[in-house]
Amino acid sequence: MMANVCINSFHNHASIACTHDGNRLQPVFALIHKSLLPDLLDYLHSGERKIDRWYQQHDFTRVDFSDTPEAFANINTDQDRGEPEGLLTAGMATRRNHEHHHQT
Repeated sequence: MMANVCINSFHNHASIACTHDGNRLQPVFALIHKSLLPDLLDYLHSGERKIDRWYQQHDFTRVDFSDTPEAFANINTDQDRGEPEGLLTAGMATRRNHEHHHQT
């Protein structure tokens, strides 16, 4: 379902569809129209690396993932890995229950 939201963003003249977790933009997770590739390469070749700054130069839309912020957990160590796995499992179960109740 969220993939459809991202893809529909392109039909609304946005060149970039970027996820937002309800608190902040998650710039690593985005769909970027292929027509922007030359501009992105120019940006990177100029030494810039802040992708969210590059997004600001283009029409982009935020895709709301506030119902699953746990999907954007930062995992750097083995210890970090255990907690997000539990959060994701719990979050997916909650979401399935929510969707089931709306279908009935």
